[in-house]
Amino acid sequence: MSQEEYDKESKRIWQTYVPKSGQSETMQGELIRAVERLRNEAQRNGNINFSTNCHIRILNFLKVTLNDDKVFDRQTLQEIEDDLEKLEYPDVFEIENSMSDEFLEEHLPGIYLEDDLYDRLINRVVDWDLYYKEAIPHEKDEKLTC
Repeated sequence: MSQEEYDKESKRIWQTYVPKSGQSETMQGELIRAVERLRNEAQRNGNINFSTNCHIRILNFLKVTLNDDKVFDRQTLQEIEDDLEKLEYPDVFEIENSMSDEFLEEHLPGIYLEDDLYDRLINRVVDWDLYYKEAIPHEKDEKLTC
């Protein structure tokens, strides 16, 4: 599939399944919303609001859902795991002095800001959607705050 086709499909998934606010009623919508939520927090906010009840929960949701050997071969599963690992970041609300110079010096360089990784994950969401061919219901996570 060309990148242009991936972009077209991801736009279709977003427009079809992602609500204006809150969680999606479908797995496809929630997967794409989760990736974009992580991208937005990193690129727009520098992960200043990265928290357990939002970003860590959606990161774990992506890890569990995209770890699907019916859809992806071993190499692709490893790539997904590696990409998601690069997005891990400490919960800034649970760390005392998380805005201290020391914390920022240690963690700011680790924030992944480039689009390539997020775009690759979006492409895997498209692959996942194309494999399953129909909307799969998503049970909303009551502990998710974003």
